[in-house]
Amino acid sequence: MQQKNNEPLTMYIKNRRISFKIKALGSYQTLYFAESFVLRNRLLFIY
Repeated sequence: MQQKNNEPLTMYIKNRRISFKIKALGSYQTLYFAESFVLRNRLLFIY
């Protein structure tokens, strides 16, 4: 009985950790794309 009560909490914590990883990865990717986009525009302005 005690184990069954504990199960949803551990699943919730696991899901939060996974979603945090996905969010971190996504924000890093958007940052990378924004940076490369800005660099490309800067090169266009120079030439």
